[in-house]
Amino acid sequence: MLSGGMLFVPTARGPVVGRPVVAWAHPTRAQTNVAPSSSSDPLLGMQPWLSTMINHGWDVVATDYAELGTPGRQEYLNGLSEAHDVVFSVEAARSYHPALASAKWVAWGHSYGGHAVLWAAALASQIAPSLRLVGVAAAAPVAELVQLEGAAGQAWEPSVVKQIPPPQKNIPVLIVQGTNDSVVPASTTATLRKSWCAQGVPLTVEWVKGATHQSVVKVTSSTVVAWLAQRLAGDGALSNC
Repeated sequence: MLSGGMLFVPTARGPVVGRPVVAWAHPTRAQTNVAPSSSSDPLLGMQPWLSTMINHGWDVVATDYAELGTPGRQEYLNGLSEAHDVVFSVEAARSYHPALASAKWVAWGHSYGGHAVLWAAALASQIAPSLRLVGVAAAAPVAELVQLEGAAGQAWEPSVVKQIPPPQKNIPVLIVQGTNDSVVPASTTATLRKSWCAQGVPLTVEWVKGATHQSVVKVTSSTVVAWLAQRLAGDGALSNC
């Protein structure tokens, strides 16, 4: 279902009380970077894992991001804006059937969307304290912006340092990273891992040998779904720091 600046895919299963929401934060969509709700292929990038999540009885929602695909200013790589977009998408999805909705939710993002969900981890409790974010998964996240070529010209914050997602010790995080990624090099995720592990973040990093920026989501989709299922079930996350 397309609705009000977001894409919402309700579960195909019957009513389930306490149905959790998965907030998908999509990557940059080619050169035009159009929003899913205005795209000819709104499910782009979701095919490897979407049906499995629906079979779990989860609702899946994808934000468009503020101003995306419209003339003028876009909040590209603005962590504060992205975090609000992700959290607001969850609130919108829950309003679709509030009697069945759970306060539990998880976030899952790729590349630019990885930046968004890591920022959502930092700010979700402030934006929507009635919701409970229990896990965040990111594939090849744009995180260590200082090391990324061209990042300085994208963030609306004058200093890209201020757009590096801050570590959070209360929310488990999974990062999947391809070793052959030429867009978000594995070295940037290694930097994030070193920094976050030193600060006690419950972080798991899975290095995927030979995976590229484009293939890492498909290759790791079953791993990510299983990890998110464990978080929604209340299982503790083990760090591999």
